[in-house]
Amino acid sequence: MSRPLLAPDFDQAPAFHATTFCDRPHDRLKTVAAEADAGYPTNESLFVDEEGIPHLNRVRRG
Repeated sequence: MSRPLLAPDFDQAPAFHATTFCDRPHDRLKTVAAEADAGYPTNESLFVDEEGIPHLNRVRRG
């Protein structure tokens, strides 16, 4: 049986903390960014210039 998403009474609702609310997407972003960074050295079509702007070269058919 599933739990209701909202508490039936405001007094029963768990305390809301902005930090807790932001932690999940922030942690997910860090994970995805780490995965992207780990794959960067092997991606020959992608490079970042001196100003930090990413560029993607067109891949030529062989």
